[in-house]
Amino acid sequence: MPQILFIQSVPPTTNTRDEQGTITRKMARKLKEAVRGRGAHVVDRDLATRPPCLVDAFWKDAASRVADERTDDQKSRLRESDELVDEVMLSDVIVVSCPEYGYGTPAPLAAWLDNLVRPGCTYTVNERNPEVVYGLLHNKKVVVLMSGEDDKAEETAEAIRRRFSKLGVRNFDLVKMRLAPQDDPDIRQRKWDQTQTHILSVARGIQSRWNQAA
Repeated sequence: MPQILFIQSVPPTTNTRDEQGTITRKMARKLKEAVRGRGAHVVDRDLATRPPCLVDAFWKDAASRVADERTDDQKSRLRESDELVDEVMLSDVIVVSCPEYGYGTPAPLAAWLDNLVRPGCTYTVNERNPEVVYGLLHNKKVVVLMSGEDDKAEETAEAIRRRFSKLGVRNFDLVKMRLAPQDDPDIRQRKWDQTQTHILSVARGIQSRWNQAA
């Protein structure tokens, strides 16, 4: 049974000023509805309500050591990262919902991405040439669901793509809904209809991927 992992980076809100965050959650629900019940195991990870710990020097030292050589404190420090990595490794498709905030990646999402960079787990290094790195997520598909008012949102999406690309991912989809404060209700509805069509197309691609793998 294929597994699809949904990553939320902002909390649910009724604050009308946080429209971008509300839209990305709505986009994720639409995609989830489209793939649910098709033989897939759906996993949700809400980074906003449970943000990962930040990566620091102690974390990096622990991650660089062979598992058997880690102290109990180092094993404890990496326990959360182990859980996050396992979710990704068990998932065929990773869906990242990310509204454009302040022209950058939301802090919980950035911390999650940092926790995924694990030698021997998500990448490996060439023994003869340490500068050659091989990403181990080459068989995964990443879908980024994004909302934003301008092209800066695409820069954030590109930053996410680069991080996964370094870990070996080559199969990406981006669904972006661009809203402006001056959009009237008819324009907003038209944009949402177009976004739904794109999401359903992505869902069909995911289903085709699973059918081919069966």
